[in-house]
Amino acid sequence: MCGLQEPVLADRPAGEGSQSHGGRDPGGGRKSQEEGYRHPRFMTANEQVRLAKARVAREAPFVTPVRQAMVGFNRRINNLSVSTELAAEAAIAAAEGLRREPEGAERYFALPNAKGTEFLSPRTAGVMMSMLHRIGNRELLEHSLSLIVSETERTLGEFVRLALTQNAELLGTEKTVKLHRIFAAESLDELRARLIHEQVQGLFFGRPSEYLSEIEKLLGVRLGKDMKLRYYELKATRDVCTHNAGRANEIYLAKAGELARAFSGALVPVDADYLSKATTCVKRIVNHVGVSLQKKHGAEPLTLG
Repeated sequence: MCGLQEPVLADRPAGEGSQSHGGRDPGGGRKSQEEGYRHPRFMTANEQVRLAKARVAREAPFVTPVRQAMVGFNRRINNLSVSTELAAEAAIAAAEGLRREPEGAERYFALPNAKGTEFLSPRTAGVMMSMLHRIGNRELLEHSLSLIVSETERTLGEFVRLALTQNAELLGTEKTVKLHRIFAAESLDELRARLIHEQVQGLFFGRPSEYLSEIEKLLGVRLGKDMKLRYYELKATRDVCTHNAGRANEIYLAKAGELARAFSGALVPVDADYLSKATTCVKRIVNHVGVSLQKKHGAEPLTLG
């Protein structure tokens, strides 16, 4: 098993119930019998259980919440994929159902206004069909892409929060805290939690190239170049869908770099195939970081499909 470490069995004589290997452990390194060392292969069943429990106890404070964050992310992303597909199918089916209505037929919808009351707004069958097709073929996918980015940032932020909580020195020695905040805090732990929260929140205000680099430095992990370039492009696509009606501009071209998929002024493609590739990209990033953190703490890594 990855990261398996053998504890000293102080309550049992070193040689009892074990086989001698001439003072050399099965892996080839010399170990003193007085150290109480015994390879798991030569332990009794009870000793192996104790060893496993000791390993879990060492891993749990950090590794368990890392795994929980990974599993939660995977579940939410999968549910998002399913709900997006179902909603898109429903929107398109509803649009097709409107073909049976007479041309020019109207429906009236009670909509809220700025005064807090309602007004009746008509829509013809043709207008509703166009609207529903646009929603099913584009707008739901754009919304899903935005949520994919949000979930990725949320999970990476949770990894950083866990690392800073475990090792506050990662906050850095140059960070200053105003005196009134120190006096206002009920405890040092509360103050530290607030500082960690602020650092995590501020992490994602910059470009993805900046915050992924900072995450690599804080967590001691390395993301592959292709992984990062694909993320830069999908984040740039999300940004123009949110802020520029889905049309590429100079900001998109700068952020997406060599993977840009549209010229300035053109609609950036977002379809089911692109959304699937975006989902794969963010799963690879979260899985890579999560597995790297588990390995750093000597744990048998949980990986996500």
